Amino acid sequence: MSGLDAAPDRLLPVPAQRKPRCGEAHCLTPTVPKPVTLTWELEADWWRRRFGKEARVLRHTCLCQPISYEELTCGGVYRIRRIVVANTGLLNYLSPQTTQRGADELWELIIHGTAV
Repeated sequence: MSGLDAAPDRLLPVPAQRKPRCGEAHCLTPTVPKPVTLTWELEADWWRRRFGKEARVLRHTCLCQPISYEELTCGGVYRIRRIVVANTGLLNYLSPQTTQRGADELWELIIHGTAV
């Protein structure tokens, strides 16, 4: 996969077409057994510190689940934001930096439940 580290002993699975949970087009499908686990870092105002502004949201998932995702870009950098609803509020995490193609590939894996 372009610019993204995966577990070296496993190839990325091919996304399977499945029905979303709530029926919305941008809703996550259930996660497959043993999905690829990505390395997420706490966002902590990363975009503003790096570029002086917030990133643009290219696409997002449905908010029907406690975890949702956004594909972001700013300054030619693409990342996926993982938003976790916790008792204390929202926790935002970022995927590794990648290219547009790498973000598109990662997005498809997340949407189809083969990466978390």
